[in-house]
Amino acid sequence: MNATSSQIWDRIATAQRILLHCHPNTDGDSVGGVLATAQVLTNLGKNVTVIAGDNEPLPHYLSFLPGYATILSKDFFQIDLASFDLFLILDAAAPSQISRKAPILFPLAIPSVVIDHHVSNTSFGDENLIDTESPATCQILYGLFKEWGIDITHDIALCLFIGIYTDTGGFKYALTTEKTFRIAADLTSKVPEFTDYLFTLINTTSPTRIAFMKIAYANARVWYRSVAISSISYKEIVENKIDHDGLDTSGFAGILKTVTGWDIGIMCTEEKEGETKVSFRTRDVKRYDVAKLAGVLGGGGHPAAAATYIKAPLDETLRQIYEILPKIYPELVSAAAPIFEKQHI
Repeated sequence: MNATSSQIWDRIATAQRILLHCHPNTDGDSVGGVLATAQVLTNLGKNVTVIAGDNEPLPHYLSFLPGYATILSKDFFQIDLASFDLFLILDAAAPSQISRKAPILFPLAIPSVVIDHHVSNTSFGDENLIDTESPATCQILYGLFKEWGIDITHDIALCLFIGIYTDTGGFKYALTTEKTFRIAADLTSKVPEFTDYLFTLINTTSPTRIAFMKIAYANARVWYRSVAISSISYKEIVENKIDHDGLDTSGFAGILKTVTGWDIGIMCTEEKEGETKVSFRTRDVKRYDVAKLAGVLGGGGHPAAAATYIKAPLDETLRQIYEILPKIYPELVSAAAPIFEKQHI
């Protein structure tokens, strides 16, 4: 940690024009992390640019974060790398988490630093700090800022706290530790009105998300006796006028795995015609490491929560998942005969 941290600091010290990005299907850890880091770098006198990446638009529920309005509506392929001398890549396990619009080949023409917490990270940067024991990238950033002697202001603390809060599921997920709570306590001491921000964060549900949930519940079914899966097609999204803020792929996968006897929850959302986002959740990480499942399908994540993005129509995506499940988890077949509702395929 110390050696890598000093190397990252040296990269930052010698750079003046620094690029940051939000990963596709971005979340609180990504947006909170880049905005906190942008503020730190700006206070150090750096010229900082934050791009939204593939997010069109950015999630509205995070719009209260300081600096949100300064994020440029550009993806990686709309910027000129020659305009920068350092690319800080946060909360991205692979180049596809920078952009999915085309392959990004490393090494880049400028130095790159990857700071992340995903088990599936491929360490693709020039410098890589990957802490898989951390429940959030924002927790790693907190440690770096402390080690570098950074003054963590109210706005920086707010961004880091929201990143940690969202990526731990409100301090419920497995990697949450006493250390996490101590960090959260320090951050909230700088943001005494943090409950007001949590109220805003939690109570910004889009009406179209209700429509999404209605369809997701209606389409839920069980495979192999203990795998709960639901899906929503692009046609259903269009017909019900579900906007970006209405999509809740990861959230619904989490809902499915809360049911006793449903060990794996999967939600498939055909966000664009012929392109499907898939989220995986499990209630039993010792038996079902869903990062392995996501990895085989081109994605990644954590043992308890993972995701992938498949450039295939919903029907083909469902077929791939159905066929790959018993190969990754043979016990699913041995436990009981599979149930497969062909009308969904």
